[in-house]
Amino acid sequence: LLRDIDPGAFRDLNKLEVLILNDNLISTLPTNVFQYVPITHLDLRGNRVKTLPYEGVLEQIPGIAEILLEDNPWDCSCDLLSLKEWLENIPKNALIGRVICEAPTRLQGNDLNETTEQELCPLKNAVDSSLAAPPAQDETCDPGPIPTPFKVNGQEESATPGTSINGGTKIPGNWQIKTRPTAAVSEIHSNYKPPHILVCPALCSCGQQILGPGLKVDCSSKNVKSLADLEPKPPNVQELFLRENKIHTIRKSHFLDYGNLTLLDLGNNNIGMVENNTFQNLTNLRWL
Repeated sequence: LLRDIDPGAFRDLNKLEVLILNDNLISTLPTNVFQYVPITHLDLRGNRVKTLPYEGVLEQIPGIAEILLEDNPWDCSCDLLSLKEWLENIPKNALIGRVICEAPTRLQGNDLNETTEQELCPLKNAVDSSLAAPPAQDETCDPGPIPTPFKVNGQEESATPGTSINGGTKIPGNWQIKTRPTAAVSEIHSNYKPPHILVCPALCSCGQQILGPGLKVDCSSKNVKSLADLEPKPPNVQELFLRENKIHTIRKSHFLDYGNLTLLDLGNNNIGMVENNTFQNLTNLRWL
């Protein structure tokens, strides 16, 4: 389970739109983690997040179309005012589910959307002039340049696409709760020529993509312990499914031959370590 995300985890993923981090142990998101990343769908359900700051986090996802924040221990205090205001200004119906207060006791069980500013921050006499206002709804379609300087200490973390860690799923029907991403995510045509001979790792099943010349490689539930076990390595892999295996460590060297990936599914593994700069060459990745 993921506990921490490196500030530079998604730095080079400038095509990443769908990020699913549900059912982990994440308590905070580092400042500038989404800088230059065009996130439109974000799933943070079932973590340990108590607050989400506007500056350095929410301000960097102005193009958000769907966000899921349920099942977190939200601390409904003055610190959550910026999240409340931001949610009121993003596109209608972008918030899927509810943000329920766990603390303080007087607000436990309350819906953030139905909680007033006075209830969140009783001692607040006036609007804090230092609180940055979220973008207006008509601005959400254009992410634009982010003025906040980017800070990098390392690279890459792993995400868990749309199922819970115990294999259960959420309400069916949308991107955020499918056990596997739909073909729509894969509608990127590569310039590579299809291989004449289909090379496939011994543990996996492989097939040609319908919408492009890349390969779909499915290694789900094959007791894979390391990506280094995937031999022989097929060329031009576009989608790689590694769900429900026993992968603990992910290294940069594992993806040197996967530069054409648009979809990487690592759901329901036991990932404990992701080496810095692991996903640096995956510039076409859209679904992680």
